[in-house]
Amino acid sequence: SYIKSTAISTANKPLQALLPSMIVAHSASGHLHSLTEVLASPGVLAKLSNTKYARETALMDKFYELLRKDDGRAWYGPKEVEKAVAKGAVGRGGGVLLISNALFRSQDVSTRRRWVRLVDQVRDAEGGEVRVFSSEHESGKRLEGLGNIAAILTFPLEDLDDEAAEGENGQDHLDELAPPAEQEEIEI
Repeated sequence: SYIKSTAISTANKPLQALLPSMIVAHSASGHLHSLTEVLASPGVLAKLSNTKYARETALMDKFYELLRKDDGRAWYGPKEVEKAVAKGAVGRGGGVLLISNALFRSQDVSTRRRWVRLVDQVRDAEGGEVRVFSSEHESGKRLEGLGNIAAILTFPLEDLDDEAAEGENGQDHLDELAPPAEQEEIEI
């Protein structure tokens, strides 16, 4: 109410323009831990419902719900998510790629290109939704605990983690079975 009275009494037009979007919320104290209390209040939740904060939190909640159900529609980790994208499971019809912006800040250019190609493939080729989470935000920190990348799939895929392990072991096994490369003799 102080800001409202100040805006009116001083005829401050920019401040008056902000008045409709302001909310008064009460907390038990003025300390930082009270911010959670303020953000949980109904008035603030209503205002935040159409923000990136609310959408990211809702997506992470949906991901964890699908993960708990264990129906094969929620996968996390670089190899598993890349396999799901390669199979077209993160496309039209509800597929969402959840990726942390920390992966795009890598010092290694090839690592950054890897993730940009994956995002482009999901967005352009598959028609899926891509959400880049801030590593500074609470939902980004939750995603960091999952390897900075996760996916909500359009259709269920089973045992992507087993396929990843078989692919690694199978490749090593194939290398062992390959005949030795022939070497040319060079005379000097």
